[in-house]
Amino acid sequence: MVTRRDARTDANEPEIIEALEAAGALVYRVKWPLDLLVAFRGTFYVLEVKTEGSGLNKNQAKVVKDMMLHGCFPGIVYSPEDALKSIGAMLIE
Repeated sequence: MVTRRDARTDANEPEIIEALEAAGALVYRVKWPLDLLVAFRGTFYVLEVKTEGSGLNKNQAKVVKDMMLHGCFPGIVYSPEDALKSIGAMLIE
């Protein structure tokens, strides 16, 4: 298991959590393997919060790849709108 040592909170995370909760989601800050575990309308979602211009680090990229190999597709979100779209609370345009 890879441990996550660099678990800084991205500056946009509070506003993303606020938007998710306002939409009726239950949000847990888990930080490992990714930032947020979100329960919404009977489904769990795993989200990684990023700021514009940033990307996944090596450990995060491995976690995302491993999850995808098992049929799980975590969301990489940069804004409240991204987060809401990733859980189906907002239409994708």
